Amino acid sequence: MSGGIVLTIGVSLPLSILSLRLTFRAIDEVRLAAFAGSAWRGAFGHALRRLVCIARHRERCEGCAVEASCLYTTVFEARPPPGAAMMRRYNRVPHPYVLDPRTPTPCRLAPGDPFVLVLRLVGRVAAHAVYGVRALEEAAGHGIGAGRGRLALEAVIPEGAGDDPWQPRPLEVPPAPPRVRVHLERPLRLAVEGRLLGPERFDLGAFLMALVRRVSIFCSFYGEAPLALDFRALRDRAHSLRAEAMTLGWREQRRRSARQGGLVPMGGVVGHFELDLRDGAKVFWPFLHAGQWLHLGKGATMGMGRLRLEALPADLPRLDQPRSTDAWDLREHDVDGP
Repeated sequence: MSGGIVLTIGVSLPLSILSLRLTFRAIDEVRLAAFAGSAWRGAFGHALRRLVCIARHRERCEGCAVEASCLYTTVFEARPPPGAAMMRRYNRVPHPYVLDPRTPTPCRLAPGDPFVLVLRLVGRVAAHAVYGVRALEEAAGHGIGAGRGRLALEAVIPEGAGDDPWQPRPLEVPPAPPRVRVHLERPLRLAVEGRLLGPERFDLGAFLMALVRRVSIFCSFYGEAPLALDFRALRDRAHSLRAEAMTLGWREQRRRSARQGGLVPMGGVVGHFELDLRDGAKVFWPFLHAGQWLHLGKGATMGMGRLRLEALPADLPRLDQPRSTDAWDLREHDVDGP
């Protein structure tokens, strides 16, 4: 699709998000590995299907009479609708939710200890938030993590203000700061031409375009309207930019996959870098801002690829040479599941 590449700064993207902060209390001892989002995601999917499926005798959702309108398939197995302008060659579209554990992990909870999980629902799926909360409550009651320790839901608090905090909020884009520091707080797992993006040769252009694609896809399938973007112009602009003051490393982690029959590597890039927004990079500010809620890369629904933006003053001294590091406590091997 062609058109101007500059989005208006200071208005809303055509996409709404409902963010709910769920606090659980451990009933049993609960053991969660560092990649706790994997355990929560699996339990959430099973619980939601038990809650809403009317054809439980079926092994697969494909071909079910209510597949197109079912909440479970919308959340976990959504397909591009007929005639879709985007992702026509794909069988599935990105899932419209993010599970973001906030309690530091790995952890071992004693009975009575709290665990905080943020459930973020995107676009029209937010209208069914009560089912998402109920599914997570049932999942926690059945047991999470190694040993299947049980938790009880104690509180649900919508994140955000407004007359009705349970209503999804438009993704409002604030004015861009002169410079921004992008923190990759959870492992970012991105592939460029079949190769994982690593800290040694971090590709800023690939990172920015992945954000553009993710936000655009969400707006198209779950938002109020698609974005009219010139992807070629955006790509050229993205690859002309340069990240500064990079301090990046790799954090390895693994998750247990029943489908693949073993442990699956899920490591990614963590750290931070800076970007000057006063020139050509400003056009990417709306996508960077949205990325804080939508996350990025493989495993985003499980809390991976979490971004945090830090506004910087224009006169902050620049570091001419980007750098990466494998130092700090980055080479962890985390395993979720029993």
